Amino acid sequence: MIRRIHGKVIEINDESIVVNVCGFGVEVFCTKRVLEDLKLDDEVSLLTTTVFGEEPRIYGFLDDKERRVFEKLMRVSKIGPKTALKMLSSSDLEMLISMIKSGDHASLSKLPGIGKKTAERIIVELKKEFEDFDVKEMVGFSDALEALIALGYSSSKAMKAIKSVARPGMSIEEIIKEALRVISKL
Repeated sequence: MIRRIHGKVIEINDESIVVNVCGFGVEVFCTKRVLEDLKLDDEVSLLTTTVFGEEPRIYGFLDDKERRVFEKLMRVSKIGPKTALKMLSSSDLEMLISMIKSGDHASLSKLPGIGKKTAERIIVELKKEFEDFDVKEMVGFSDALEALIALGYSSSKAMKAIKSVARPGMSIEEIIKEALRVISKL
């Protein structure tokens, strides 16, 4: 299995990049955060997971925590690599882990491709596996993120603002208000 890839980005697509590794063009499927941060000709080093299915695919991640979450999500029945990658792309990693650890199936079911039953299955199968992950408690913060996105802010900008202001015990309204102040200064 390929566990790390390093090279120059020679192509950027909607869901993947092509990395030149010693003259070979290797396609690597990535989260939206990775794709947004890269430009053509950037040197990139990604941790990877290879998934063998109808056609083998390589999935790339910036850090080991994101890769481990991806691999854990794929162990849940009826969650494949595409769904796991969509989940990582549409939610902040810390928020996703927090949703699973706290049993927040309502927020999980708002993610693309995740219904109520699948959200409950994810929580049942993975809650104990995420006990060793140290994350800030973010229950209910997905509502604030959703509100900021509805106001027209990008999910990455909204998430950065929320993470910078959110503290345990804050109401959703307070989080949104403070996040809007942060975004207006950017």
